[in-house]
Amino acid sequence: MDIAKLPGVDYVHDANEVPWDFESETFDRVYASHFLEHVFDVNAVVKEIHRILKPDGVLEVIVPDYRSKGAYSDPDHKHFFTDETFDYWCDTDVGRDYRHTYPLLFEKETVEERRAWRFGYHLEKYLPSLAPRLLRIVGRPSEFYFRLRKV
Repeated sequence: MDIAKLPGVDYVHDANEVPWDFESETFDRVYASHFLEHVFDVNAVVKEIHRILKPDGVLEVIVPDYRSKGAYSDPDHKHFFTDETFDYWCDTDVGRDYRHTYPLLFEKETVEERRAWRFGYHLEKYLPSLAPRLLRIVGRPSEFYFRLRKV
């Protein structure tokens, strides 16, 4: 899904307009890469993704790390994410404290902080076994990866 008809896009729709034109419990997996930071109402979109996921379905999300330059440099970014953002929709202390606003939708399976540096791809190409350790030391925050399971 994308707002523009680009190569590889099979469903053109403005994600801000919910509900989406999908039946409930249609998909086993939703992959949202660099998508949620662009929508107006993250809570509404996360609820909509939950609606279209089948029981036990998986939501994979990649968003810019709030500490990264990329999170702020794109003028179309409307939201910033931390490693705890999705706690609000999961069974965590934060989620339980705000259950009146954020329903329990997911179980958090994975949260990864991904780091990069300007020449990171060279490290991975020439030093594949050493690159992950070096990036943890000299890399700067780049993005977060979340894997969430529908409850």
